Amino acid sequence: MARKRVKLAFKVNDSVRKATYKKKKNGMMKKLKEICTVYGIEACAIVYKPHARQPDIWPSPEGVKKVLSRFAQVPELDRRRNMMNPESYLSQMIRKAKKRLEKIREENRQKEKTLRMYQYLKSGKIPDNLTKAELKDLANVIDQQMKEIKEKMAELGKAETAQSQSTMVASASLDDGTARNKGKAPVDGGHGLEVILDVMKNKQ
Repeated sequence: MARKRVKLAFKVNDSVRKATYKKKKNGMMKKLKEICTVYGIEACAIVYKPHARQPDIWPSPEGVKKVLSRFAQVPELDRRRNMMNPESYLSQMIRKAKKRLEKIREENRQKEKTLRMYQYLKSGKIPDNLTKAELKDLANVIDQQMKEIKEKMAELGKAETAQSQSTMVASASLDDGTARNKGKAPVDGGHGLEVILDVMKNKQ
């Protein structure tokens, strides 16, 4: 079952907020540990909570100092390139959401055009009130469908050709074996000869 998406809003209830914070903080620390262990990277976390004198840190004060010292040695330009604040993060998420939405809209438009084409084929008539743009879209959909049909037919033709060639090779091998064995007495491994000798002894 898919996890429920968390609503990004301030939790007004104080007790719920504290309980949720503790759970999310522990989950974040666990994820950081997993990332560092699996991918061999260095990371740290410093989390300040309200009315607390000391922040929650991970993995340790020495580990935090080591990572921050290394980060301070990165040139300013490179440092800014990979940094992200809440505003830039939200902007990035909005851009991605817009791209996904546009992709879904385009897929829906294509499905509507294809459905309309099949409806026209079923009725056997194209309405007279279609605009030039709608007729162009219909022509594009038909061209695409015809292209896919031709590609499918070509694939089926190749498969049938390969199967036919395989059958011809098998038939030729069988005919060749029959021709080589033609005129030869059947080989029974000596069992027939033994039967004949037994019959002759009985007659004697």
